[in-house]
Amino acid sequence: MRVGIMRILALSMISSALAGCAAEKQATTPADTSISYRVGNGELANTDRRASVYCTHIGLHSQLRSISGEPGQRVAIYDCM
Repeated sequence: MRVGIMRILALSMISSALAGCAAEKQATTPADTSISYRVGNGELANTDRRASVYCTHIGLHSQLRSISGEPGQRVAIYDCM
């Protein structure tokens, strides 16, 4: 009987450890898959490159969603897909 209880406790501990690993992996998944940059005059190519590097680091590719604002103060928003 005592051996049976020990086995149950051991299985319970293993199950808890595995569940903890799964939860840990989910917690590291990026929640925000968009990024924005200020775009100076003639700097869109540089901004595209920066967004591409950012999205690549989280395993995705960048796509320009929008550019808004006045010339010299524009903001480009990219989605990582």
